[in-house]
Amino acid sequence: MPDEAWIFVAVVHMRESSMDFTTHLGQGDPLNKKTTNIPAGRGPFFGADAFERGAVDALVSCAPHAAMANKDWSISGMLTYLERYNGLGYASRGIPSPYVWAGTNQYTRGKYVADGVFNRNVVDSQLGCAGLILAIDAIDDDVNFIETPVAPIQPVLPEPDKVPIAGMFDAVWLQWALNQLGAVPQLRVDGINGPSTRMAVRAFQKGHKLKVDGIAGTIETIPTIKLDLKRLNKPLFP
Repeated sequence: MPDEAWIFVAVVHMRESSMDFTTHLGQGDPLNKKTTNIPAGRGPFFGADAFERGAVDALVSCAPHAAMANKDWSISGMLTYLERYNGLGYASRGIPSPYVWAGTNQYTRGKYVADGVFNRNVVDSQLGCAGLILAIDAIDDDVNFIETPVAPIQPVLPEPDKVPIAGMFDAVWLQWALNQLGAVPQLRVDGINGPSTRMAVRAFQKGHKLKVDGIAGTIETIPTIKLDLKRLNKPLFP
């Protein structure tokens, strides 16, 4: 990650937990407990470097794997991955993500008030990542974002027909795996954990007598999907 990557960490930390260093960068859950919000089942982390190890886990091991996958650390590239970090539910609805744009003239209302729960009338009261980056740029004269590449190297959102990356159990893998297991209707593999994907997850959970919440957590649902793929002699990755 380049020198300016600390800005990505800083604005995520502000959005997730108001810069509380006893919480996980991934979703603001306490570092000293296994996380329950998405991404769930991470940690716990203890010791003087708990925050750093939790942050590495969030940026390397959890979707969208920003520390490994992002190749464009210009402002536009950073904002693209900040939206990915929070999830592409807003993109699937065709509205600006408040995670990125709250507090600017690009956003008016609509917010996921819980994992998978959208309320069109709620206004996000936190400043979004774009405004936070603008404030950092105004305060710190040493901040110097790299030039935007002449040819964009970030994919366009949303991304249809994506192929799962080996070892990454993200929304792309989830959609692909559910399709392998006979999801009806077949899901569009675009990495957006939208209504169709959550409905397919709920159907899978109900059929396997798991907790039916539409959230493919790493404790029950994803391990069960893996077992089904193995039982049916299907590959874990394409």
